[in-house]
Amino acid sequence: MIREAVYKLLTADATLAGLVGTRIYPEAIPARTQRPAIVIDTLTLRRIQGTRAATAWRTARFEVGIVADSVVACNTVAQAVLAVLGRYQGTVPGLSGITIDDIVDTDSSSERVPRLGDGGVYALPLEFEAFWKET
Repeated sequence: MIREAVYKLLTADATLAGLVGTRIYPEAIPARTQRPAIVIDTLTLRRIQGTRAATAWRTARFEVGIVADSVVACNTVAQAVLAVLGRYQGTVPGLSGITIDDIVDTDSSSERVPRLGDGGVYALPLEFEAFWKET
């Protein structure tokens, strides 16, 4: 459910739409996709245990990966992603059954540098942790 929530938050943002269009994907970016593009990948997912029983609270670590043809494009998209997700709290428009308590940027380093990969494509992973309650 958190991947769907993150997807909805990112695709609803006008700034990101101007930068990547509809190129936001779960798990993998299709081959030969125009860049820049974004991929959302869940790294861990767990239910928060209470002292006596499971709770409705969940936590997940996830990565938003950005691929682009330049360092500038990677960094521009990264700033837009951080503006949408960083410290997000509340419900997600168009998605019922989830209330997000917080989304935390787990790598708050100002030294994020896109890595040059195969074929001159730059990649920049952003890691987050989300805390939410299923209702």
